[in-house]
Amino acid sequence: MKKILLSNRLEISEVALGAMNFGTTTSKEESYKVLDAYVDMGGNFIDTSNNYAHWQGTGDESETLLGEWLRDRGGREKLVIATKVGFDRHGEGAGLKAAQIEYWIDESLRKLGTDYVDLYYAHTDDMNTPIEETLEAFDRLIKKGKVRALGSSNFDTWRLAEANMTAESKGLTPYTVMQQKFTYLN
Repeated sequence: MKKILLSNRLEISEVALGAMNFGTTTSKEESYKVLDAYVDMGGNFIDTSNNYAHWQGTGDESETLLGEWLRDRGGREKLVIATKVGFDRHGEGAGLKAAQIEYWIDESLRKLGTDYVDLYYAHTDDMNTPIEETLEAFDRLIKKGKVRALGSSNFDTWRLAEANMTAESKGLTPYTVMQQKFTYLN
């Protein structure tokens, strides 16, 4: 599978494997088959979230199943694991305040069974929290080695530009990846 190099030096497969339904509507056995096949084809970029798929369960299932698979299969260092923070899970966790970001990364790391994630997304914009507070919290995670790179998801482009200008002016880590909903079905 073809790999691309991101500006932060992460080398990722051109096609990411989304793990949204792993552990809920996709059984453990089927999830393992999909993960194994993806890696066998040369894929290395696996995408999850701290709230997948809370509408089918608690929101812990995807990260937990992925963590079990990583422990069972090994090879963590060959994979690029992305997870997210910011969306609600049954009335808890919504937002990008510093305390929320720091709490949820520790929960994600525990469920994934790893010391770091390669890419940590702000899953949705939080207009009620100052950009500086969010970026400072993410930057601390980078400096602590819990996160290697930052991404934004579901942001308006002007907000991403504003966030990265703020990061540059304050010497903070910028977002280097943007994940947007894109489908021919809409």
